[in-house]
Amino acid sequence: MEELAIFPSLKGKVAFVTGGASGLGGAIVEAFHRQGAKPAFIDIDEAAGAASLGD
Repeated sequence: MEELAIFPSLKGKVAFVTGGASGLGGAIVEAFHRQGAKPAFIDIDEAAGAASLGD
């Protein structure tokens, strides 16, 4: 995926996302990761959260 914007200030920063296992939250986690941040997330769906860690 081509990045529309690059944010070097995110590199190495921790980004906490609620609902980050799937859907919009999952996309946000992926976007932070691509920008060099260290995303952390929680989600009510434990199985989806565990599955997304392998991606």
